[in-house]
Amino acid sequence: MGLFHEQLKSHNNYEPGDRTYSLDGNQIIGDISALAVVRELSPKERTRSSIQPLPSLSPQQAQNLISRLGKPEIITPRLEVPFQLWGALIEHGGWRQSLYQRRIGLAEQWSVLQWLESGVSQLAQQLGWHSLNLQLSPAGARSVEEIQSGTILSRQLAIAGQVYELCITPKSESDTTVWRFELHNAAPGAAIPGGFKLKLLTEDLQPFPNNEDIATTAVEQLFVEVALEPGEGIVWEIEPLPENYDQEILRF
Repeated sequence: MGLFHEQLKSHNNYEPGDRTYSLDGNQIIGDISALAVVRELSPKERTRSSIQPLPSLSPQQAQNLISRLGKPEIITPRLEVPFQLWGALIEHGGWRQSLYQRRIGLAEQWSVLQWLESGVSQLAQQLGWHSLNLQLSPAGARSVEEIQSGTILSRQLAIAGQVYELCITPKSESDTTVWRFELHNAAPGAAIPGGFKLKLLTEDLQPFPNNEDIATTAVEQLFVEVALEPGEGIVWEIEPLPENYDQEILRF
């Protein structure tokens, strides 16, 4: 006999010490194809127990958790806090990545300003980010204002069988820097199909005014421009989702 999620959670075989459920060998279905047969025989049987929604974390709450749980001497960080907090933290791809970096002793890998000054970090390069036409004005330039405008950072993305390019360009305007996120088809002359969406979110995945661009018909490009405070984090999203997409927090 096999157990569904609903049955598993009601069999009182939960171990609170390590937050695991255990099963006897005779309760495990060896042939996974048998699951389809069970569903056909009992189509209305409840198979999943209700799951409490995870809470929303503020960026400050997330950073506090990362600082606390990122200490390498903590062997099992998931057991150090209530599951709801742990689940909310690691559900966010960017925070999960930050926790991983902290636990293995890596410095900040997602600082856009550091990418412009010192080159794209090794971890970001592994995910496809690279610098494009990176040029600095007089030697010693260290601020965005001293970087000539133009496409600075780029990442190729596979979406719906085609390759697209996401570019980030700084634009200096009076006393602030505006960052332009632009998506275009990597093939010369090819368009972005209708229905595509480029969207920016705050670090805690909240929308803000003018945070997205939608292609109602085929277009050459999608773009969103945003002014950010020093240290502010931004998460980009594209619909349809790129292959192997995971949230990443770009720090400005």
